[in-house]
Amino acid sequence: MVLILNYDKEESEKIAKVLSGLNIKFKISVNESDVLNADKIILTDGKDAIKVIRKLHLMNLFGMLKMLKKPILGINMGMMLCCENIVGMEKVGLGFFPVNTEDCNLYHLEKYNPLKTKLRPVKKSKLFEGVNFNEEFYFNFHCVVLKNGFTTTEFELNNHAISGSLEYENVYGILFKPEMSGENGRQVLKNFCEKI
Repeated sequence: MVLILNYDKEESEKIAKVLSGLNIKFKISVNESDVLNADKIILTDGKDAIKVIRKLHLMNLFGMLKMLKKPILGINMGMMLCCENIVGMEKVGLGFFPVNTEDCNLYHLEKYNPLKTKLRPVKKSKLFEGVNFNEEFYFNFHCVVLKNGFTTTEFELNNHAISGSLEYENVYGILFKPEMSGENGRQVLKNFCEKI
């Protein structure tokens, strides 16, 4: 069973709608036992990283997530939560990806948000099997991660190579919003749920 971690109801419901259309069994919850019993976990997008981290701590899930060896998919802000350092909040991420998020203003990227653009594959990943890289993905990011050793797809923005996705061991992160990225977004969610 796939668990959508319900720290942002609106974002959880968007992903749930896609999974329902794919006939994938899932549950939306922040219950500790549901997290332990899940086969895979999705960390959705959210509006406020500080509030999400606070909620995860209050629900005793922050430390638990760090110890789990289950496949985890972080979407947009969920990907940022999987990083070590989040802009403006020193050392508060889950630390799955030993990289830092970057302030969009620092690289003058805020003017590009939201954005539809193509991704370039950097490394082979099961997450992107069957994906058409000639089609655009939809982005509405809070901050970004520059291209690094964990980058599996990238795009260029204002002469900077930005990670479209990250992968390390059992953790996957995507910066784009799959529910707004058409068939490619659905395919990525299906791959995570069925092939990983």
